[in-house]
Amino acid sequence: MRGDIWPGNASSWYSKKRSTLAAALVMTAPSVPMLFQGQEILEDEDFRDTDPVDWSNLLQFAGSRDLYADLIVLRRNAAGVTAGLQGQQVNVMEPMIAHSILESQTMLNNASQTLREHCVAGVKANRDVCLRFVERSIGIVTALNPLIGYEKATELAAEALRTGKGIGDLVREKKLLDEDVLAPAFEFAWTPALVHQVICSP
Repeated sequence: MRGDIWPGNASSWYSKKRSTLAAALVMTAPSVPMLFQGQEILEDEDFRDTDPVDWSNLLQFAGSRDLYADLIVLRRNAAGVTAGLQGQQVNVMEPMIAHSILESQTMLNNASQTLREHCVAGVKANRDVCLRFVERSIGIVTALNPLIGYEKATELAAEALRTGKGIGDLVREKKLLDEDVLAPAFEFAWTPALVHQVICSP
């Protein structure tokens, strides 16, 4: 690790202190700590089978060895005062949950912006096409209940479902309502006063 911190100058004070700080973080953070071969005696070569550990470092860097031994004692709660480092009192998933929530919010915001810019902005509804879709919907028959009655509306819905015809087509075919009455109904423009006026008009 020291060799990675400052290649070519692994014995420097800077390299040793950075390696010590990294060890303290690893041994006191949630999850399972990973130590490399010879790390506790500040081995400065990459891990490989052809490069044995330099055991002379055991005496040269005895302080580092003791540091790792003490960190292991803390991690294992050997003195009974560092139970939090064992993990039972730490929910290691909470940081990931928070990160996932923030990431999801960012993705949702980006998707919303993309949808608005490329799919929504500047789009205008085709009134005739939308009205045709409304007329082809069986559910629109409920808007005619005040005008033709529930029984007739139910009959129209059943016939529309059976034949595939639109409610508007059936109303016109059976001449149940005039066009000037039918059109506002399909636009959901009816108010109680208007319904009363149509029904009660001679």
